[in-house]
Amino acid sequence: MENTELFPLSRNKYFFGKLLTGRDMEAEQTYMNNKRRLLNALLYGPGVVCGLGVMKLNDIMVAVESGLAFDGLGREVALDKPVVARLSELAGFGDDYGTEKHVYLCAEYRETPSEPVRALTDAPLDEEKYGRAEERARLYLRYGEPDAREISAPPEDPRSESLENKLERGLLTRLYLARIRLSRWEDAFEIEGIDVLPFGQKAAVPSAPEHVPPPPAAPERPLPPPPRDGLASPPAPARAFGTAAVDIPGGSRYGSLHYSGDIVHGLGMTGVCVTLGLQTGGGAVFGNPSIFCPREYEWAAKTDEESGTFKIGVRLKTESEGEVVRFIWAAETDPAWAGAATPAPQILITPGSVRLTFRQSVQFTAEARGMSKQDIVWYAEDQDSGGITKEGFYVAPDRQGVYTVRAASASLPDVTGTAFVVVIPPP
Repeated sequence: MENTELFPLSRNKYFFGKLLTGRDMEAEQTYMNNKRRLLNALLYGPGVVCGLGVMKLNDIMVAVESGLAFDGLGREVALDKPVVARLSELAGFGDDYGTEKHVYLCAEYRETPSEPVRALTDAPLDEEKYGRAEERARLYLRYGEPDAREISAPPEDPRSESLENKLERGLLTRLYLARIRLSRWEDAFEIEGIDVLPFGQKAAVPSAPEHVPPPPAAPERPLPPPPRDGLASPPAPARAFGTAAVDIPGGSRYGSLHYSGDIVHGLGMTGVCVTLGLQTGGGAVFGNPSIFCPREYEWAAKTDEESGTFKIGVRLKTESEGEVVRFIWAAETDPAWAGAATPAPQILITPGSVRLTFRQSVQFTAEARGMSKQDIVWYAEDQDSGGITKEGFYVAPDRQGVYTVRAASASLPDVTGTAFVVVIPPP
C-alpha cells in the first residue's frame, strides 16, 4: 500500500452472493489506510512522534533510537529497534558532493515485500508473489539543503490552512532526523557533532495531561564516601525518561514471560539504574501492581552497558487474550555507585584514534581492567588495512581510508577494545 494518493475515499459494499477478489481486498485495505493517514496528516502533520533520537558513538559511528514519526502523507514511519551503524554503511553515503561540511540523516516510509509464495492460478510456475509487506523506516544520508516547502512551519492556527496547502506539503515525505557536522580532508572524515531535528520536525501530538505523575525518583542508595583532600566530588548523575511497551499475544498463559525490544536510554555505554512504572488509564503504578490493578503482572528491567540499552520483561499472573502493557521508565547514572561495584572486564586502547599517511606507524597500548594484560591479542579488523604486531605496533597501508584496530582478550573473546586509524595521502 505504498500509494501516495489519499483520494478518492472509496469503500467496499457487501451483499450476499458477492464474488470477492484480490481487488476487493486491496480496496478494503486502501480505504482504511487512507482514512487513517488523512487524519494523521491533517491533525498532527509530519514529524517525530516519539524516539528516533540520534547520538554520536565515536568519530565514524552513530546510533538511532527506536521510535515513530508521521510523514507528510500521514504514513507511520516506524523504527522498531535501535540502529547502530558507521556513516559509510548508510545509503546515500556515496552521493557525497565532496565539499559539504555536513550531511543530513533522513528517514522515509518504505515497504519491503516478504514471505514469497506461488499463486494458485494458471500463472507461470516460476512467477513468485509475496504474501506480506513489512512497513519500515528507511534511513539514509542526504547532502545539500532541503527544499523550503519541506521545512516550512504550518500556520499558528492549523484550521486556517487550506486542504490544498496541507496536501501539497504532504507530497514531501522526507524527515530530517539530524544534521551531522563533519571534519573533512581528502576522502576521509570525522564526525564533529550532531544537531538533532535541525528543522524542528515534530508531529503536533497532544501533550501529556496534567494529572500524569512526574517520573519516579531513583531508589535510595548508600551515600558515596566523602571526597579525599584535593579531589572534586563525583559529578551529578545523568537522567533520562521515556515510555515503552511489551506486547502480550493472545492465548498467553499464566506464568508466561514476554519481553520488549532493546530500548536505548541515551545515557551512553555506562551502568544505569532503571525504574519502571505501569501505565494505567489515569496515571501509573509503581511498586506492587496487584494493589491497584485488576490484572496482575510482575516485571523487571535488564541493562546492557556495552550497548547502552535495557530490556523490560513481564511475567503474567493471569491468562491473557492479547494486550499491550505500557510502562513509564526512568534511567539514572551514578558514578560513585558504579565505581564501588566490581568493574566488568574491559580493554582501553591509547590512542583511541590517530591520523597517519601512507606507511606511517604508531605504537598502540592497551590498558586491561579486570583481567590480565598478558592476555591481550592485537589484530586489524579490515581487509588490507595495514599490519600490527603482537606488541601493538601498527603500520598503515598505502591506501587512504578509515580502518579499525582491535585488542581482544584470548580467554574472554567478547571483551575487546577499539581504535580507529584515518589514513590520508602524504602531502
